[in-house]
Amino acid sequence: MRTIGFAIGLIIVVGVIGYVFFIQKETDQTAPGQRLERETTEYVEFSQLNPLFRFAARVPEQFEIGSDLFITSFRASEFLTLETVTIYRREPTLVNGHDAVIYEIEKKADAPRFSGQPEWRNQRHTAIDVRLSKANPTIFYSFAFRPEIEQTVIDAFLDSLAFHNDRDSFKPPLERFGERIVKKRFGMYVTPQNSPVEPEFFIGYHTGVDYEIFPEEETKDVPVFAICGGELRSKRSATGYGGVAMQECLLKDMPITIVYGHLALSSVEKAAGAYLIPGETIGHLAPAGPEAGGGRKHLHLGMHRGTALDIRGYVQTEEELGNWLNPASLQLQYEKADLIRVNKPKPNGAVQSPLLVEGEARGFWFFEASFPIQLLDGNGKQIAIAVAQAQDEWK
Repeated sequence: MRTIGFAIGLIIVVGVIGYVFFIQKETDQTAPGQRLERETTEYVEFSQLNPLFRFAARVPEQFEIGSDLFITSFRASEFLTLETVTIYRREPTLVNGHDAVIYEIEKKADAPRFSGQPEWRNQRHTAIDVRLSKANPTIFYSFAFRPEIEQTVIDAFLDSLAFHNDRDSFKPPLERFGERIVKKRFGMYVTPQNSPVEPEFFIGYHTGVDYEIFPEEETKDVPVFAICGGELRSKRSATGYGGVAMQECLLKDMPITIVYGHLALSSVEKAAGAYLIPGETIGHLAPAGPEAGGGRKHLHLGMHRGTALDIRGYVQTEEELGNWLNPASLQLQYEKADLIRVNKPKPNGAVQSPLLVEGEARGFWFFEASFPIQLLDGNGKQIAIAVAQAQDEWK
């Protein structure tokens, strides 16, 4: 943790679900088929039920997927509607930041019945199409609900939807992730003279973050997890890495490539082209030595814009570094509410000018040991902006 403090010459006043799934894998829709029973209080990862469904959601206790909720997907550049249905309502909206359209539809009397779908799909019912990203083309998901389902239940399901390109769907790549030491940070210029690692074989700007193991993990298998949902593009041996895996994902609307370095290549069981869900085990860290590229046992996590298979751990110019993203900025190890803790002033306490605010800032997301602070009044209006500065060593 970092202790931060700053003074401002202004006053601020500061407050087990059981369900049954009916699925048919490798299709673009749910349908009566394989019966899969589960019990969980957590989000259901729908890509485990159908690999084309790249989202998770809380499923109400009364839902039967394929009976009460029918899901289809299609790839397009804009919202589409069937000519075989009558549209009683079409309302653009947003579902957790994703463009969407709510429909109230009914199959036309002279149109063929929907084959292989619940009978209610031929009746008047509510459906909502959700766009995965703003890319063209992209995947659209259509969620249709049995007419008897209450609107409050529908709203709760939609509010819980978490798509794999959502920032909140990204997962830590290692267990106890927030406790791990980082020796090489993103963007640091490494030379044999200043490197925190000995011996150092490289020179350049570090394109990722190196996460170290705990002492007790030196002789144990340390699993590495996919931080996002996306295709495993490649797995191979590479100089300096040993085993390295590359995964293509979406971060909101931006295609990105994730580099997982220093893996035991034989532990990566999925074939290139397979889809990895957030949090799925990719493989294990390689032991120190040749299998880890000649170095220590650790994880190099890199992330760059685009889909090029660029695995470089170092680049020679800041311009080249500009195409790489800082994995630490994702804040994978912390809950949002746990990033900053304010110790002074106390909630509901009296304050006066000048006001000193003290607390703790967790993680390494703030730039050069400082970050901006906004002061707001009781109506949410900005009063002032100040800068919080770390008081202990930033490293």
